[in-house]
Amino acid sequence: MKAVKKENIKDDTKNVIVEIKKRLYRGEIIERNVGAIEVLCKDTGMRIVCGKNKLRRIDEACDKLEVKVEKVGLLGIREVSYKFIEPSVVFDLISGLQFKEAKFTFNKDDKFAKVVVGDVCLNTELIADGITIVDKTVARGNGKFIQELKQAEYEAKSQHLNIWRFGDIDLDEVDDKKENKPKKEKKEKKIKKRKSNKKDS
Repeated sequence: MKAVKKENIKDDTKNVIVEIKKRLYRGEIIERNVGAIEVLCKDTGMRIVCGKNKLRRIDEACDKLEVKVEKVGLLGIREVSYKFIEPSVVFDLISGLQFKEAKFTFNKDDKFAKVVVGDVCLNTELIADGITIVDKTVARGNGKFIQELKQAEYEAKSQHLNIWRFGDIDLDEVDDKKENKPKKEKKEKKIKKRKSNKKDS
């Protein structure tokens, strides 16, 4: 992308140009916080957190260019909250795979795929770099691909890479969905009810 004049963006701006390691990408602001803005890079699918000084105004013609990214779920991968991941690690991995031919091998419902770019399996590489973890729904499998994922996770964990840098992780914390939260609330309500019944008696 050609050079863009540095102009401060307005507080209500949604679409921007974002600078990452001296490269410019089209982005969409997802969330604003004090001193940190979460941006979705439209043409890579990557989410980053940066300061306002990394954002530029985008012109209308550039903003209207077709987005050529299609979202595909990665087979065997568990989605991890972005706050546990160092953005530069993801950027370095994705940058090395850009503009290369990719081969997709989908599972039976065509929602998730094993993705190989050149001679690199993206699923395995993300786990090997400690960027994400093996999905517990496939971890019990014994196929060759699943074994490769589990071995990659073991090595990343042993080397304390990225999400493993502080040792073991709480799976509820790294998961944005936090599916267990409603169940815990129900249990607490039951305990309170029992206590109130005892008082009445």
